Amino acid sequence: MKIGQKLVFGYLAVATLVGFVGYIGINSGNRVGETFEVAKEAEIPALIETLEMKAAARQASIKAIEYSLRGEERDKKKTIEALGKLGTHLDAFEKAEGREVDRERQLEHAVAIQDVSDKITFYKIRVNEYVALKDQGASLKELFAKEQELHKARRELIHILYQNTRREQEELAQALARTKSNITNGVMIISIFSLASVFLAILIGLFISRSISKPIKELGNAAGEIGKGNLDTKIDIRSSDEIGQLANSFNKMAGDLAIYQKHLEELVEGRTVQLRTANEQLQQEINERKRMEEALRETSGQLTALIEAIPDAIYFKDAQGRHLVVNKACEELMGLGKEEILGKTNEELLPPNFGEQCRRSDEEAIKRREPVRFEEQATDDKGEKIFFETIVVPLLDERGNLKGLVGNS
Repeated sequence: MKIGQKLVFGYLAVATLVGFVGYIGINSGNRVGETFEVAKEAEIPALIETLEMKAAARQASIKAIEYSLRGEERDKKKTIEALGKLGTHLDAFEKAEGREVDRERQLEHAVAIQDVSDKITFYKIRVNEYVALKDQGASLKELFAKEQELHKARRELIHILYQNTRREQEELAQALARTKSNITNGVMIISIFSLASVFLAILIGLFISRSISKPIKELGNAAGEIGKGNLDTKIDIRSSDEIGQLANSFNKMAGDLAIYQKHLEELVEGRTVQLRTANEQLQQEINERKRMEEALRETSGQLTALIEAIPDAIYFKDAQGRHLVVNKACEELMGLGKEEILGKTNEELLPPNFGEQCRRSDEEAIKRREPVRFEEQATDDKGEKIFFETIVVPLLDERGNLKGLVGNS
């Protein structure tokens, strides 16, 4: 075999291996690109829309409560706007979840979409009922009862959104793990076949005359550097023959690999920035929740101050008749301190006849399931009769079960 024929054979073999390495590199790149595309089109948008739905739900609750307290139309308008945003983000969430290509996850995502949609529908109903109750001029007591239902619906919605946030974060982490695995496998395979190319080049150099052994050795050494990850390595062979052409192709491959590696680093950095932004948004949500809790504590304090300011005796009892809340007027009426009253029934606090009379009044209100007015009488320390007008209101849950009693004397 002539030297030229040997060179042709050797070049063809090396070119085949290099092409195979390039094919493997392209395949690895495609897999990485597909993984990032899924994260870009599905996981990341779904995660962002979930966080946006949390924010919109909290905003709707805050503005609805502010509207009930201040009665300003702008608060009502902002409540409606927040509910509209909630629906918009739900549509975007459904669109993002619908891009999932895995069949098992498609079913899982369909269930998640339905759960979120049901909770949002239920939450919107509670918010609209709460606003409508305020528009009808409902009392603080009615608003407070409806507010509890609103909070329960919001907590259920936030809970299901939190579960979806965790699921989307796990899927995003899995996508990144698959990307890392694809990159690692691609680099490993490319390195193996690059080393194989070096070995073949060395064999060709041993088989060829001494005049061309030096360029072949340079080619082998350069390929070894590429296999170690030094993609800036260039081969300086000034020749117009087949060896020179191979060197130019090798330099182009190294340049392409360097560009591709830089592109991958930019993609990873971009995803890192997106995750950092998502974490910052989550922290904002946490801060918003703290502010909302502070507003709720302030509202609770206002309600307590209102009860204490009422000159009539006000008390709350549980379903067993034990006192849970009393105001100052109730303490003065019973002649006992709050610590002596709370947790005890009328029979334990009042004279036998009067305590029995109060118990019967409570039982009548419970039986009728509606507010009842009673005229009661007691005897003071001087033996004089004292007459009371008492209104007892049973507190019922949404199923009609007794939760407790509210009394005003």
